[in-house]
Amino acid sequence: MSMITHDTKYQYLRLYDGKEIFAMVKDIGDQLELHFPMNIMCKPAMSGGVTIHLGPFIPFTTDDTVVIDINDVVVRSSITDQFIGFYDEACTTWLDMRENDTIEIKSTKEDFQQQQKQLAGLIKDRLQRSDLWDEYPEEEDLFDYENEPGPNETIH
Repeated sequence: MSMITHDTKYQYLRLYDGKEIFAMVKDIGDQLELHFPMNIMCKPAMSGGVTIHLGPFIPFTTDDTVVIDINDVVVRSSITDQFIGFYDEACTTWLDMRENDTIEIKSTKEDFQQQQKQLAGLIKDRLQRSDLWDEYPEEEDLFDYENEPGPNETIH
């Protein structure tokens, strides 16, 4: 594999299988050399705008470059500086995690069990707070005897 050179460009690619990728791309005939390819996942942000998550195209390897056939690409375009910075930051973070061996891999079952433990802990902490019960009125205060329906009023 060649090194990243002046003819390598930051690009967005959509593949025929629907995957969307940011990568530093170099044309090599009827193939493309993708340096540090990152999958793109976009979703609406709860606070407005869009949340973008970038993750390695192939997280199971230490190879930094992948070669694909140019015919596997449906769309290919440049990306703006805003996304280049976002992409560079994601690549740096991924490389740091990989080098420092801090990638935490979990099965779906393990992730679910961990979420259950965290939620149970939050509930337990909330129930053990002494001031929790101060938020609720005494039982007598829950009933408004003065505004009860009369004997001739229908309750639905």
